[in-house]
Amino acid sequence: MARMFCDALLAHNLVDICLEEMAPTWENGHAGEAYVAKRLDRFLMHEHLIAHFRDVHMEIISNFLSDHRPITLVWKKSMMRLGMPFKFNKKWLDDPKFNTLVRDTWHCKGEY
Repeated sequence: MARMFCDALLAHNLVDICLEEMAPTWENGHAGEAYVAKRLDRFLMHEHLIAHFRDVHMEIISNFLSDHRPITLVWKKSMMRLGMPFKFNKKWLDDPKFNTLVRDTWHCKGEY
């Protein structure tokens, strides 16, 4: 069954977002040999979506009222950097092709 799950993830280009440190999200509350802890929760993301974000990771939220600790997904949007800050020159407005260039660039569908 686990192999079928992994095959389905691969077939659909899904990636399991892991914790930086492997830690359980559920514990049975027992000690010693009776102690059981498992990672029950996961975040799955498509690989193309991950490519647009940086620092994607999940965090476990502390929970003192239950044997289950919920998770949260944390990410930051990537920004394309060209090595220099953007500067706008008012003279560009005098160019008759300027509005068309901006409109066409603005409406591109994520194709760079």
